[in-house]
Amino acid sequence: AADQERALAALTATLKPSELTLSADLLGKIPPRPPAWGRHRELFPRTTGDTFDPLTPATIAADVTIGFVLQLDRAARMVAQHAVDPRLPGLDAVLDRLTAATFGATTATAYEAEVRRAEERVLVDRITWLASASANPQVRALATASLLQLAERARSTAGADAGDRAAHLVLARDIQRFLDRPAEPAKFIAPP
Repeated sequence: AADQERALAALTATLKPSELTLSADLLGKIPPRPPAWGRHRELFPRTTGDTFDPLTPATIAADVTIGFVLQLDRAARMVAQHAVDPRLPGLDAVLDRLTAATFGATTATAYEAEVRRAEERVLVDRITWLASASANPQVRALATASLLQLAERARSTAGADAGDRAAHLVLARDIQRFLDRPAEPAKFIAPP
């Protein structure tokens, strides 16, 4: 249990927005991609046209950490292992830690705030995936409960700046849209 707690602390430390931003000096050294040069797999995707998108590498790094922790089979193992040994972190505790590391992250600059918002989106998307795709009903239940908490948190934006209010409004609406989906939440999966 202590090893898993240390590992989780190390993983959540990689989500600090200050760890995922590039220095202004480095950003100034990355020129726009020349128009005649094609794209290849060594380049980060971008939403900024030909110029370097400083948010995409942070988003990808956050998704590597969050996606690694919230894999479907790993989430089911967290539920099972915590049931057998309550000292081990359960999925609900891991979701709480990831929420604290993203939604609760402190930021010192506008750049770090945008990185935090990108991380929040990654977390919501990954939890939504767990809630819809897991074969384990308890994983789906815990993920859905986490989404409900995140939607409530996103709706209460008192004191937030305009960027946070806008991002959280969209997150809350996307979560609500997912929860209100007209289709069945999942196909019937026969018990083993």
